[in-house]
Amino acid sequence: MANKDKEEGLILISYDIKKAHIEVKEALQEIGYFDDYTLNKNNYKLPNTTLFHKKKTTSQAMTELKSICIDNSATLQKAVSTIVKDVVAYKAPIIKLKSK
Repeated sequence: MANKDKEEGLILISYDIKKAHIEVKEALQEIGYFDDYTLNKNNYKLPNTTLFHKKKTTSQAMTELKSICIDNSATLQKAVSTIVKDVVAYKAPIIKLKSK
């Protein structure tokens, strides 16, 4: 695997933690991470423990996540950060139920 640590870009980070889910996510959002995006005029919400940042390195994102977990007494079980080059998204259509 090539080391692209010096490359900044759109980062996707996904993680599993024990406890403090809300606190960790909110702390990441306070420093510029976001959990939704718009693509082709459609808004998409990312899975619960997956966030984007517009300009970081993969190492910066991981370091920030680890630090925030420590600050919130959350056990980081696993995580991955990657630079996003291309996005394909899917959102299930809203199904309207017919009333009887």
